[in-house]
Amino acid sequence: MNQTLKLDSIDIDTKFLMRGGERRRPDVYCKFDNKEVAFEIQLSPLPQHYIQHRYQFYKKNNIYLIWILDIKGSATILKSFERDVKYIWKHQNLFILNEHKVSRLELLCHYKTPFNDNGLYKEKWYETSINLDKLKFDKVEISCFFYDYLWMKTNVETEILRVQQEEVLRLADVENKLAKQNAIELITSLRAKIGHWRSKDYNFYSLIHQINCLSNIEIEELNRQINLNKRMQGLPQFLFFIKSYKELSSDFKSILIELIFICQNLKFNINLKDKNDDGVIQYLYRNPDLGKYLYKLLPLLFKRRYVLTKHDKDFVLVNTANGEYECMLLNTYSHCNNDYELEFVKNNFRYIRFIKSAIDMNRLDSKVKSWVQYMMPIMYNYKSLWKYTKLVLARTPLGEELRIVDKKNTIDVKIKEFNLEIVQQEESCNNLLARLYPQIFFN
Repeated sequence: MNQTLKLDSIDIDTKFLMRGGERRRPDVYCKFDNKEVAFEIQLSPLPQHYIQHRYQFYKKNNIYLIWILDIKGSATILKSFERDVKYIWKHQNLFILNEHKVSRLELLCHYKTPFNDNGLYKEKWYETSINLDKLKFDKVEISCFFYDYLWMKTNVETEILRVQQEEVLRLADVENKLAKQNAIELITSLRAKIGHWRSKDYNFYSLIHQINCLSNIEIEELNRQINLNKRMQGLPQFLFFIKSYKELSSDFKSILIELIFICQNLKFNINLKDKNDDGVIQYLYRNPDLGKYLYKLLPLLFKRRYVLTKHDKDFVLVNTANGEYECMLLNTYSHCNNDYELEFVKNNFRYIRFIKSAIDMNRLDSKVKSWVQYMMPIMYNYKSLWKYTKLVLARTPLGEELRIVDKKNTIDVKIKEFNLEIVQQEESCNNLLARLYPQIFFN
């Protein structure tokens, strides 16, 4: 200690430190290890603002302050001002004079040691005798300490957090393995049920609901066990199911093919083809047992982002009884951007045929002999689309034709009779109609 303590610098209760217009007279002042050190011996209570003021004075002048207290008994039971002294410094070391050492200066240091008690953060006070050589100096906080409380606190908290995180991961892994096992059992059972119901041509409505309610881990297992992209007899599995479907009862129901298309939890590429470049369109139309279900299966293709090709259109034109109608239907579905538009086409395709009829001046799907007669079901059945009908009449040859042939003003009479000008109008099909017929609906 004598090697670093400058004996001629020691001053006891006589040296005034004059700094920046302020002055302090420490109880003991010395220079130790080329640092200025002040000792304040505090035996009686001191208000907190005095403690703070003294600390700030020494700190801003780069003087290391050591408070000497008179702690009686355990450091866990402190007087109010002693606690104030403790919390001034982050290391929370408390010092008292070791009166049993008379030959040299020694301090009793009370310090708090954090530790991990089976995952719980705890602290315990210890006491040890030290001389000045054992002090450490915090050059940022300008403080002296023996035990680095904050460093140990951080280490213990980090260790507890690490153990807790490892336990969380362990439990998550156990839970995940259990969930995977449960998913395997559930999907294995579900797969067996699908196979049995397929052989009996049962109604798949309840299974559609069950598949749509699967969890993420169950969805992953579902697509592992039922890989509809996988080839079966040379075909993607979903095409194989379409090709092999046989109707065993005339009941109208949700069939397996509808389940495959409608359940978005079944992940597969709807655009896969066979070796002849035939895909889902060809296989659907070739299977006569699927004919009565096409009206609800076709929009589901485009919900799965099916890309309609020229090969599809040519096939439908040549190989279906009403090729022009079917080709137009598929082309209209292919212009849909969302579920609402698909549903609109499904329920209102007759109206879209009316628009085409007005453009071409050809009464599609109708045997009536006059345009006035043709307009009656359009006006009555599509009252909520009257705003669009007016645009069709204004921007196609049909409007002029009706002005010529409607000698009895039947159209005007029906407008009033059907209350078309006051019926609430459909607004959500604007974009679809504008994409289909921009020359009429694009403003």
